[in-house]
Amino acid sequence: MDRELLQKKLDRAAVPSSILLGRTKMVDESSRSTGAYSDPRHFPFYYYLGQQLEPKKVLQVGAYLGLPAVCFLQGCRTVEDWYCVGETSKMAIKNTRFYHRSALFPSWESCDSKDLAEWDLALLTQDFPPEQSQWSLEFLWKRLVSEGLLVMDYISSSSVFHEFCRVKNREPVFFNTRYTIGIIQK
Repeated sequence: MDRELLQKKLDRAAVPSSILLGRTKMVDESSRSTGAYSDPRHFPFYYYLGQQLEPKKVLQVGAYLGLPAVCFLQGCRTVEDWYCVGETSKMAIKNTRFYHRSALFPSWESCDSKDLAEWDLALLTQDFPPEQSQWSLEFLWKRLVSEGLLVMDYISSSSVFHEFCRVKNREPVFFNTRYTIGIIQK
């Protein structure tokens, strides 16, 4: 991953959320005027990240209506398996499956199965309370392949990611997005 190139693309803000998410279903149309939706760095970050990475297997916690997944999948053409674990809305499933027909949304109860091991990329894309964020980071970390990437959104609202990186002895890379995104490699 080329950090400088990714940051340059964010700074240019060439592809707005309205283009990336124009076909998505929303709770109501007024959601399209929210700060997160209209921010030129928040959702487009996932599109630009998808352009740089070539994962075959992606595991996500925090569906967020499927919007980060939709953006990532538009930028990345190598994904064969997309799993999103946790509370998931019907809109998240529809939005994500529009871009990746075989996207799966297993329940937490099925998380110990072998098909949830060995993922190239893990995403935590929802703002959870600190305890749930910590648990989710550990859950994702255990399932990453060696050299796999762990991406966490909403860094600015908690110190959980910083502490997680310290404990795992990893130096994170941060991106200046609406809520700050951090990435570490296993």
